Amino acid sequence: FFPEKDLGVMVKTNIPGIPIRDIIEVVAEEAGQLHLDPIPAWQPESKPPFMPGAAMETYAGNYFSPELQTNYEVHVEGDKLILWHFRRGSYTMKPESDDTFDAEGWTVAFEKDKQGKLNGFRITGGGVRNLWFAKWE
Repeated sequence: FFPEKDLGVMVKTNIPGIPIRDIIEVVAEEAGQLHLDPIPAWQPESKPPFMPGAAMETYAGNYFSPELQTNYEVHVEGDKLILWHFRRGSYTMKPESDDTFDAEGWTVAFEKDKQGKLNGFRITGGGVRNLWFAKWE
């Protein structure tokens, strides 16, 4: 809303990643020759936690979803942890916190049993919430 120009702009979308500010700026400029200051680039507050190769290996294995009847593989490639599916391809997993990773927009949260042994993960993203994958190898 730009009260000095008697202008308000509203953009509704249910699609993530739409450059809403760019759309508003174009409409505002066309309607009233208004220019918005650029938004400063976002800087992360801290780097993701470092994870040595030995720690990454603990997540390696095959994981099966009984609901989807499909398998994902987690493996280490060099200094990266990779989530792989035969149809969807590979996703690089970046640590966010203990046992939680970002896999290119998907959140992968590993779970352990009472003895601390890794028993699977839950994946969330793109309309999917906490879909269970049990570790079987």
